Amino acid sequence: MCRELRRVPKDFNWPIGQIWYGYLSPYQHNECPVCKRSGLNPETKKLNDDWLRHGIGHDTISRWICVEATAKRMGIFGDCDFCDGAGELWHTPEIKKAAEEWEPLEPPTGEGFQLWEATTEGSPISPVFDSMDELCEWAEGNATTFGESTATASRWKQMLEEGMVFHQEGNMIFM
Repeated sequence: MCRELRRVPKDFNWPIGQIWYGYLSPYQHNECPVCKRSGLNPETKKLNDDWLRHGIGHDTISRWICVEATAKRMGIFGDCDFCDGAGELWHTPEIKKAAEEWEPLEPPTGEGFQLWEATTEGSPISPVFDSMDELCEWAEGNATTFGESTATASRWKQMLEEGMVFHQEGNMIFM
């Protein structure tokens, strides 16, 4: 739930909670029907899925190292033959090339102050305010820093000025 300050025009009127259109690529691909976006051949995918299903206690990187090593040792490691390991299928090579070259369009900048969600592509989560103080007063009663955690207006101002919104409990920091 990453939050960030954006300076937008005071009359900026993009719907709250809706991803900014400039962050959404117009080029679409299909998920590979064989590997379901994993890029793995069926045997390696099954080994990976079994690790996930049984909840063997490894993080993603460690799990993948173990799956790859095990699959190689078993002689089954490899990419999906249907999509050549891409995990996705494009309608034409031209559309794939256009998608790879596509660049996002940032929202317009201006004198207004707005709080944005930046965990996904990015969307406004507050109205536009004339000042940082007004935004922070609004955020105190209407926005969270992480999960259900909130902050005072002065804490919001400090975090936004420093460019990092977070929640701290003891020695743990949540961003």
